[in-house]
Amino acid sequence: MSMIFLLRPVNLVFIALTHCLSVIFLLKVPFTLQALFPYSLLSFSVICLAAGGYIVNDIYDQAIDAVNKPQKMIVGKQLTEQTAWRLYRWFTLLGVLSGVLLGKVIFAICLVTAFLLFFYAHTFKKTTFFGNFLVAFLTALAVGLPTFLKEKMQLFSLPFLFLLFFSFTLSLIREIAKDLQDQQGDATANCKTLPLVLGNATTLKIIAGLWLLVAGGCIYFVTAFQNTLLQVFSLVLALVCIALANKTLDLKTTENFAQLSLVCKSLMLIGILLTPLLPVQVKLF
Repeated sequence: MSMIFLLRPVNLVFIALTHCLSVIFLLKVPFTLQALFPYSLLSFSVICLAAGGYIVNDIYDQAIDAVNKPQKMIVGKQLTEQTAWRLYRWFTLLGVLSGVLLGKVIFAICLVTAFLLFFYAHTFKKTTFFGNFLVAFLTALAVGLPTFLKEKMQLFSLPFLFLLFFSFTLSLIREIAKDLQDQQGDATANCKTLPLVLGNATTLKIIAGLWLLVAGGCIYFVTAFQNTLLQVFSLVLALVCIALANKTLDLKTTENFAQLSLVCKSLMLIGILLTPLLPVQVKLF
């Protein structure tokens, strides 16, 4: 049971669900075993790499977690560090080797991703903003990766622009919110996260600005989409994000920051579930 929680199963389900819906409804891949196999293998590869990333992150975060969430610690408490390293190597190896079967480009992306996830846990997480940006970028990359298997890549089509934009911005907000939540432990490990460098007030202003950026994106999608339901959703989401920008400035406690992180994850899920409604052939470039 401890190993299951170590892998962040909810996040892995998010990845699988995003790939499944985008492959079926956006890429319109025929519902046959032969056609779906490479996309299934790609999802397996991404899930394994993500699982490995979560494990190595917990390995290097033991000192931080001992301060921030001692009751939820797995590595070093419920699972030995040696076992965790073994699991990390197996999951990462499976992820990279699966990419080999999908061609040179996918293999290269998987290999680079594995290195970035390791160095994020080892070093980049402690930097100012770069670690946040890297996780947001890798999240968006995971969302758009199935398009790399299409002959005519649709990464810059409107539906994937929608998914990439929201996955990147919401992931970035969530990562910064987690830094606010975890700053007590981060301080003991000499991290240079945004809250520790700029203070809570400035960091909250940055998050508020990101909410306004999301609102601006929503307004763009109101004009871009031809589906009335999507237009209504985009408009409502724009108003919600403006309200969240205002509310963010008043956040004070660790519980508030945790709620902010949960809001981001909830909005991500809503965006994923809207995938079947997205138009298919609208191109941005």
